[in-house]
Amino acid sequence: MAQCHATYHATNLAAIFTGLSIGFVNSAMNGAAAVRAARAAAASDNLAYQRDYAVQMAQAWHEYATDQAVELENLRAENARLKAAAQQRQSVIDKLVGRAA
Repeated sequence: MAQCHATYHATNLAAIFTGLSIGFVNSAMNGAAAVRAARAAAASDNLAYQRDYAVQMAQAWHEYATDQAVELENLRAENARLKAAAQQRQSVIDKLVGRAA
């Protein structure tokens, strides 16, 4: 059975539009996948930046706490030295006051 000329062209045109439609859908899906991948990469980069910043801040606070601990020990030693000097001076004062009385 022979196809009429219009039916033949309509069928070919339909096949062409079907192929174009499939290509469009595939490219749209690939584009959506690329957008998702870009978002995931950006989120990953953002998390990596936040992690690195948190590590840097933790290191800075560790250094600060270490410095403060050293300073505290120095102050305790100075306090002990001053207490000993004050007790020695007080004993000298007590002896002087005892002699004067």
